[in-house]
Amino acid sequence: MLFLEIGLVFIILVVGLLGSFFPILPGPIISFFGFVFLHFGTRFEFESPIFSISIALLFTIIVSFADFFLQIFGVKKMGGGKNAMWGVTIGAFIGLVFSFSIISLILGPVIGGFIGSLLDLRLELKKSKKTTIFLKSFGVSLGAFFGFFLGVCIKFLFSFIIFLVSIFHIINYIDF
Repeated sequence: MLFLEIGLVFIILVVGLLGSFFPILPGPIISFFGFVFLHFGTRFEFESPIFSISIALLFTIIVSFADFFLQIFGVKKMGGGKNAMWGVTIGAFIGLVFSFSIISLILGPVIGGFIGSLLDLRLELKKSKKTTIFLKSFGVSLGAFFGFFLGVCIKFLFSFIIFLVSIFHIINYIDF
């Protein structure tokens, strides 16, 4: 029974870690639920559960909002709009679905942001030079991608810290 409890916590926390990279899975939220399950669903109770769970919840909320706002910040900083942000998200998802290589993780959001930025700038495309529009779209796509990438890094760091805290908590309180 003990190994089942530890195994279930481990699976939830690993899914939370993977959720940091997959746009569909909310990694920090899943990691938080794994942390809460560690206290309420296993025999490894925290000494001060209200404090521990409150702090984890606070950081879960902060990380989740930071991920969203970093993408918006990257798009807005480089002059892009909603379509560029959607393009980065869709491009990241397509890059993950079709290949798990690092190249697809980079090219998917960049190409998606570029196409989304072109959709944002379609009115200017008729009035301005095409070269400047393409350069501006490329800059917007890179800014959106860096915001997306920074958000992924922050989500992974948070999920990894929750993973480590949970594992150390189990190791400190287990009786072999």
